[in-house]
Amino acid sequence: MKKIIILGSAGRLGSYFVKYLKKDNSIFPVSRDKSNPYNVNLYEEIEVNKLIKKINPDIIINCAASTNVDKCINDYDYGYKGNVLIPYNIVKALKCYNKKIHLIHFSTDQVYNKKNIHKNLESEVNISNHYSKTKFYGEKEIKKIKNYTIIRTNFFGKLSSSKHMSFSDFIINNLQMRKKINMASNIYYNPIHVTFLLKCVNLLIKQNIKGTYNIGSQEIVSKYDFARKLANFYSLDSKLIYKYKSEFRHHKRPLNTSVNTNKFKNKFLMKAPELTKMLKIDNYF
Repeated sequence: MKKIIILGSAGRLGSYFVKYLKKDNSIFPVSRDKSNPYNVNLYEEIEVNKLIKKINPDIIINCAASTNVDKCINDYDYGYKGNVLIPYNIVKALKCYNKKIHLIHFSTDQVYNKKNIHKNLESEVNISNHYSKTKFYGEKEIKKIKNYTIIRTNFFGKLSSSKHMSFSDFIINNLQMRKKINMASNIYYNPIHVTFLLKCVNLLIKQNIKGTYNIGSQEIVSKYDFARKLANFYSLDSKLIYKYKSEFRHHKRPLNTSVNTNKFKNKFLMKAPELTKMLKIDNYF
């Protein structure tokens, strides 16, 4: 049984890992909730150091980050604190220990911005805004140790945390309330269902897989087409979905963040799943 610290355990992704991994591991969920016995300010280097020393984990999963993309774009300091300072504090603490602690860090597909509609390789980083810059700088901090795994991805699925909403939750909830939504028809990506992401992390823990990996679905889809797929699957009114063309100068959003998963397939011996099949997942555990 592994001792696993999950940073950002009350967030969108971390809350899933707490539920999924506790079956076979000893889990230490860390969040800013004052009622949590593992309430730690990850912006403070001393607190992070004390936490790791106290628990002496085998693995740290870092889901803590500044995830409000618009706020990161407009406020660099906000993005820096969550996406660079936290990884810096974790790595600095890990360097104090002789024990090889495996650090699993979640990054984003928004470190990419390929001009044509082809999937981005791990080496094809193209920074487009303050959010992607801080996420990439955070990766550079993680790489200062050897025992790391970085995952670049974009996930969807009903989230177990009532405090947060995924992109797919946003689409479904608004359409259920018959609210009109605007979706970009020229922003492309290949999102993954959160349950597949959980399986991948479970596998990389068991096999001690290291390095940087893209994880995504087989199909490239626009945000607009993804919303329509969800609407059709849940028998919701797709006429409420309006499309628009994103302009980089105005919106500061990369137009193609789809990821090439060949490296992942060869290392994990798993094929990227089909997006259509993943939309059918409604029982998570």
